[in-house]
Amino acid sequence: MLTRVILELGCNHQGSVEVAKQMIDDAQRLGVWGVKIQKRHPESIPEEQKNLPRHAKDSFGETYYEHRKALEFSVEQVMELKAYAEAKKLAFVVSVFDAQSAKDMVERALVKYVKLPSQFLLDYNLNMYLILNKVEYCLMLIHSTGMHTVQEVLNCPFLNRFDVTLYCRSIYPCTFEQVDLGAARAIFDQLVCPAARGYSSHDKDGAAIPWMVALGARWVERHYTLDKTMKGSDHKTVSSNFEDVQRIMTDIADTEDLFVVKNATSLASEAEIKNRLFYRGKAE
Repeated sequence: MLTRVILELGCNHQGSVEVAKQMIDDAQRLGVWGVKIQKRHPESIPEEQKNLPRHAKDSFGETYYEHRKALEFSVEQVMELKAYAEAKKLAFVVSVFDAQSAKDMVERALVKYVKLPSQFLLDYNLNMYLILNKVEYCLMLIHSTGMHTVQEVLNCPFLNRFDVTLYCRSIYPCTFEQVDLGAARAIFDQLVCPAARGYSSHDKDGAAIPWMVALGARWVERHYTLDKTMKGSDHKTVSSNFEDVQRIMTDIADTEDLFVVKNATSLASEAEIKNRLFYRGKAE
């Protein structure tokens, strides 16, 4: 399979290293390319967001700050998960949400696959930190386009400085119509390297993934959960379980197969050639 699939563990691990390891075990069994977690420095959360109340049903704290802090892994825990994933031949990707987290992941945890989340697509400082450290730390850089207009993405000065651009709609979940295949194609066409095309899937059940692969996406990111009934905000809305991902992997492989040249020596089948000769009066 040409398309590389990244399972976004996000916050579905509920702040538990052991749960995260179970998810990594599943990722190995599913045969995906890699897994991804998120890293935030809770103290960097804007003051106006820290004390926002959370609904107890899906929250791990009474405020946004408490919720995020409860879900956060330490640098040492990230390094433990990185080693665990790499031992299973999986790429380990981390989304960084602030300058401190970027520095910790690149310089302390030595994470090689770093993603800049959608809201920071145009953030000068985070972009420049990653770009300037790309060679020294052998980074592969990923970013996504959610929360931005097509024109903002096309005019983004960092667009072709990243190795992978994931077309994204940051709606949980988004409808097939909201995915906007035309916008994805316009962004893909702007990328210098076709292999940089990707899709961060927030659509229900991943229904748009085969269409994105048909458009040329070679990377697919999809939220993953052990159980959609678990406590948390993403399990039911945009996350796939083991069986869902199996189906998604089959859908991707089937879509890729549609574009494989079945007869490399001729555009016509043997039966078509016989028909051609017959209608030209040259049948044997």
